[in-house]
Amino acid sequence: MSSQGTIVQLTENFRLNPDLGEFVSTIYSKAFRPQKVQARRIAVAFSLVSRVESPQPTDEYIQILNAVHDFLLGLSNLHTVSRKHRENVGYELHVKAEAAVASALIATIQEYLPGEDIFVATPHRIQRQAVKAALSAGHFDTSISLSKIFDNMSIDGGKGKNTLKSTVTVDTVERLQGSEAAFVICLFSLPQSHIADLHFLLERRRLNVAISRAKSMCILISSAEVLRPSVGALTDEETAKGYTFLRAFADRAWSSNITVDIDAL
Repeated sequence: MSSQGTIVQLTENFRLNPDLGEFVSTIYSKAFRPQKVQARRIAVAFSLVSRVESPQPTDEYIQILNAVHDFLLGLSNLHTVSRKHRENVGYELHVKAEAAVASALIATIQEYLPGEDIFVATPHRIQRQAVKAALSAGHFDTSISLSKIFDNMSIDGGKGKNTLKSTVTVDTVERLQGSEAAFVICLFSLPQSHIADLHFLLERRRLNVAISRAKSMCILISSAEVLRPSVGALTDEETAKGYTFLRAFADRAWSSNITVDIDAL
């Protein structure tokens, strides 16, 4: 907010829960004063999450779903492996695995907290398309019919029909700016083969916009290549600022590791 050339920071925040508000305010001169309290019903709902039994124990999608159920993450360290591509997992295959984890999270949130809006924030359009494809494929059939969920949600970046149930919006970070949702799933992971993209991913403004869209919970999917980059990758000052911001989020978050066998997807 500005008046006659003077910038005034508004410190009352009516969107973020206290934890997210405190974290986001670390990059500003004054801390936010949150005006809402995180609902206990989220913790209660997730305490009811249970594993899914499958007649095919080797089903990789069930493995992913159970990994998400085992630990409804605050920050997920995504590790993609491949027997066919032992040296380097290609970017498109990695994005497919990342999208599978995101869609498993969406299915779980929809099952245990129906009615809560969900954003999936992606740095790149290829990730947006991969998540939409994963959702449309309907791999994560839980105890409730996902077809009913899909009938009542939008995956077209907010251009779909009005819904009575929650809306799932999948879009790039830039297009989500100015919007909000109860849950935000941020896709900020990279395979070893694409570490050159680290500078783009670790832009602090982009990270801040993505994380601060969440009203109740931000779930950030990342990878070792992003969370533990080489020293050389941080010689750029702006990249170093973004990495510091990301690590601060990781240090405050409840975290888990998920390994996805991309050959089985």
